[in-house]
This record gives sequence, structure tokens and C-alpha cells, in this order.
Amino acid sequence: MRSGQSLTYRRSDTRRTGTASSPASVRGVGARTEAPFLASVPLLARALRFERVSALNLDCEGCEYALADDMAAGDSDFFLRVDQLALEVHAALPWARSAAHAAALGRLAAATSAAGLELASAEMTPCAPEHEALGCHQAMVAAGHPCQTGRMCQNLLCARRPQHFDKGQFLDQAVSQRPTSCWSK
Repeated sequence: MRSGQSLTYRRSDTRRTGTASSPASVRGVGARTEAPFLASVPLLARALRFERVSALNLDCEGCEYALADDMAAGDSDFFLRVDQLALEVHAALPWARSAAHAAALGRLAAATSAAGLELASAEMTPCAPEHEALGCHQAMVAAGHPCQTGRMCQNLLCARRPQHFDKGQFLDQAVSQRPTSCWSK
């Protein structure tokens, strides 16, 4: 089993395919590290024989809404083996089109929080202007996701606090004043 690997996964909801990237050191220098295939993140990590994932970057234009259900079906303890999660949440209508999407984010929030991942950084950024112009589904607004121009894409970094650091060393002052759950408002 490999330990301490990084994994980037991009999934298209429209094509139902995913692209996985891992450092060249995993497959050898010069090896092709991206290939499209249908997979869930937990099954992908298992197929690559990752015992632990040091950093998981989800940049998948909507796959954040499927991740919790993928985990429930494939590996409900997956986040216990992830040290850092970088995630872009898209609140605009092209991605979050229903109350089911808001509920799926809630399940993802519960899974990351239960696994001990804490918010280390949050940045509100704009989505594409044509997407922001469509606004947000009411369920996303009710769940507390910002639905203002320039803030509809939220970049979150959640991390497991190293045991030898105290909270003040791990989180900067601005973030440490917020609740420590990765998804708390």
C-alpha cells in the first residue's frame, strides 16, 4: 500500500467521467498521469493502493455534490485517511440546481466533520459571470451559502490538525475565530 500520496480528481457530471492525477513519482518519470475513466474518489484511491491521502484536491465543477454518496457506497471511512481536502464549492445554479444538491453538501459536511477535518482556510471567489447571473437555488441560500456576485465559488481547505500543534499554531487568527468544523458557518 502507498502512504502519504497526493491525489487530484476531476469529474464531469455531464459526461460521467473522471480524470485522476497523481505525482509522476507514483507511476514513474514520464508516465502519463491522467486518464479518463468512471470512478468514485474512494474507489480510485483504493485502485491506486493509497493507504493514506496526504492531500485531496477536488476541482471538478460539480462533483462535490456526489462525493458523500460515492463514499457511502464505496468507503464510508474514506475521510479518516485524508489529511487535507481542498474543495471548490459552486453555489450557482448551473451546479446546484435543486434541494438535493444542498442536501448532498450537508452529507459531505457531516462526513468531513466526523472524520476530524477542520477549516484551515476559506476564500469566496467569483464563478463565471454567466453562471453567477443565474443566481442560486433557494435551498443553497437557506443552507447559508453566499449567493452574492463575486462570492458564489467557495474555495475551502480543510485539514486534520497535527497532534503536536495547538489550535493557535494550526489556524491563523482570522480562521480560529470561526467554528472549527470544516463546514460550519
